[in-house]
Amino acid sequence: MIIPEYTDLAEKETAFGDHYKRIDSIEELKKFLASSKTLRKNIFRGVCEARFKNYTSAQRMYMVHDLRQTASIEWLIQKQIESIKKEHENLLGKYYKSLGIALNDFLYLGIAQHYGGISPFLDFTQRFKTALFFMADGAIFSPHGINEIGNYSSLYFFDVSNKAHINFNSVLKKICETLIDRIKEIVADNKQRQLTNDNIVDLIARFDNYTGFDENLNIVVPYNKKTVNIRVEGLRKKVKGVFSISNLNIVAQKGCFVFYMPKDQFSPLETPLDCVDIHKSLIPYVKEYIKLKKSDIYPDEYELVKDSYIKALRNILN
Repeated sequence: MIIPEYTDLAEKETAFGDHYKRIDSIEELKKFLASSKTLRKNIFRGVCEARFKNYTSAQRMYMVHDLRQTASIEWLIQKQIESIKKEHENLLGKYYKSLGIALNDFLYLGIAQHYGGISPFLDFTQRFKTALFFMADGAIFSPHGINEIGNYSSLYFFDVSNKAHINFNSVLKKICETLIDRIKEIVADNKQRQLTNDNIVDLIARFDNYTGFDENLNIVVPYNKKTVNIRVEGLRKKVKGVFSISNLNIVAQKGCFVFYMPKDQFSPLETPLDCVDIHKSLIPYVKEYIKLKKSDIYPDEYELVKDSYIKALRNILN
């Protein structure tokens, strides 16, 4: 199955209505960039081709493999999570447990999203310039020409303070309360009064029911609220586990996830987004404005250490 795309700018303007804007000149672009300070409560998403619809990676792969008669998207995601847990429990599990981080489905889905898997997440960022980087990266004119929509890239954003959306804080609080109750039940059943931090991470285990949220609502996962300590009182020794969905890429990008699981599995995310389509001829100006390198967005541990060594060597030689 071919992944649906917007066929022209008129279709896209109809889809976004009053929340749609098009920028065709340097003057319009400068004015928009200058107004970005008014968007502080927004999160952003940049896409290099205006014709692409906002589908999650799970939706895209579901369509590509045409699984309509075989399984649901939820089933596909859950099977991937089960496979990650089974195949990599001695690697990912041990690594995150060594950091005191509780294993949970959101953690695994965040890793899958950023490292080649599928998830019900859409990538957004709290940083305006990071979204512009993603918009500009790969934005080129087709050498064979294309209809008008192919000459544009897109920036999407929406206000996360809007009360129509669930902020992940409240969801996370409920998750933690559920986990703590579960731990207390286990402790009471086993009449156990001494636990180590490793034990508590094992007991926290997982929050598996990621599909238990209302599919009409989007869960915004902010970068700066990525970690929460889970403490269990009433034990002889205070212990804690950490609930996290973070990884190196999401920290570098100041990223956040929007959970998107619509009832119509082929429906792209449009509401409540604002959309600004920017003509690709303006991309060189955008790149000059953002001044970001690929290594700023996709950090590599080896390169980070190697660069540090080279800088140290230069200091010695100088």
